[in-house]
Amino acid sequence: MPRRIRLLAALVLAPLGASATVAMSLAAITICPRYGCNLEILTFAGLAGVTYGAVVGVPTVVLAGLPVHHILSIIGRTHVLPYVLAGGLIGLPAAVFGLAILSRGSLNMSAEGWVFACALGAITGAMSALVFWLIRRPDRDVRANPPTSTP
Repeated sequence: MPRRIRLLAALVLAPLGASATVAMSLAAITICPRYGCNLEILTFAGLAGVTYGAVVGVPTVVLAGLPVHHILSIIGRTHVLPYVLAGGLIGLPAAVFGLAILSRGSLNMSAEGWVFACALGAITGAMSALVFWLIRRPDRDVRANPPTSTP
């Protein structure tokens, strides 16, 4: 598959998949022990995660993740770890921005709530970066002028 198609697929699918996975995991951890776990709860959580990923994740990946991908490609850091670390760092402000959108500007939370929100943002950003890297695979790009050895 051409690089541009993989890049476009990664830009869209990475935040949607990561947000849905984190939302379903959070529902399984918090809601299911209290009320029982069924398909409707997990489906609703997954759809809520996809919605959050579409509203917050895709613009974040386009505005912040794409330039970071370009910078990492230029400096030769094409392994998975720099991408996951950068995604975790990008996920922190994205979580605060997403909460501001969802709460319509009233961010009255306790300190524990902020820590929890930032942790979820970092986890979602890191997962999104991992999925992006797995789809795009920048480590398999061939350089235009590979180094040659002289005899």
